[in-house]
Amino acid sequence: MSEHAAPKRRDTGIDPRRPQSDRGSGFIASSTRRLLRDGVAILGAGLVLVAIGAAVLAPILSPFDPAAIDRTHRLSAPSALYVFGTDDLGRDLLSRVLWGARVSLPVSLIAMALSVATGVAIGLPAGYFRGRIEALTMRLVDLVQAFPGLVLALALIAVFGQELRILVLALAIGRMPDFARLARAMSISVMAEPYVEAARSIGGSAPRLLIRHVLPNAAPPLVVAATSALGGFILSEAALSFLGLGIQPPTPSWGGMLSAGKVYMEVSIWVSLWPGAAIFLTVLGFNLLGDGIRDAFDPRLRRG
Repeated sequence: MSEHAAPKRRDTGIDPRRPQSDRGSGFIASSTRRLLRDGVAILGAGLVLVAIGAAVLAPILSPFDPAAIDRTHRLSAPSALYVFGTDDLGRDLLSRVLWGARVSLPVSLIAMALSVATGVAIGLPAGYFRGRIEALTMRLVDLVQAFPGLVLALALIAVFGQELRILVLALAIGRMPDFARLARAMSISVMAEPYVEAARSIGGSAPRLLIRHVLPNAAPPLVVAATSALGGFILSEAALSFLGLGIQPPTPSWGGMLSAGKVYMEVSIWVSLWPGAAIFLTVLGFNLLGDGIRDAFDPRLRRG
């Protein structure tokens, strides 16, 4: 036996024999448990599921055709026949709110996906290459961000017309700078990690490093940001439809229904009440869920 005992290895809580993928799986599992214990996040998820369920099941749940006009029941109050009442043309508000979810939610989701994809395509290479590429791309991002999102959307719709694809593109461009800056920051942070430097030193190409190392590490913050931003997309779509520049009648949309009901607020408040409540609860749900995901995946930001 040796005279001096070997120094005891300090327990860091990390088993070096454990595969890196398992460590990542453990982090995801612990974050998921924290999320499931967050009552506020569960409430937000419930509101989101109700909105998505309404959109998916609208053809089944709607008691009437959302575009059917019945002038004998104009501005009818909520009743057993018309649960949410009717609008100025006698159309069933419950059916229109349900079908409005099939318009507002997909438009917001597609715009969010396009905004995230564009921001990642701009931000990740900017953080990787730095130098002139970073300066050029981020100045373009600054130029877009100089315009308020709603004003930029109004300008694009005024120039290119009131089409659905133009609406989606306008919403996506307005929020793109936020995701581009986040992707750039994550790219700079990940590129400073030793394992990325080692991969680069052995000849790893830029596309390989961006796809295999930078993007997976940037994905969780981007998912959190996208979830939180969905409420903003819904509000922007509703605002444009309220102004008459979004979804055009007779297609039901929550913002368009609000606009149609504003002149009847004193005599038939329910015409604006139900679409306004749908917007409020859906946006609240996405905001609460986004905050919960953020807190779960970053314990330093957990609520007290």
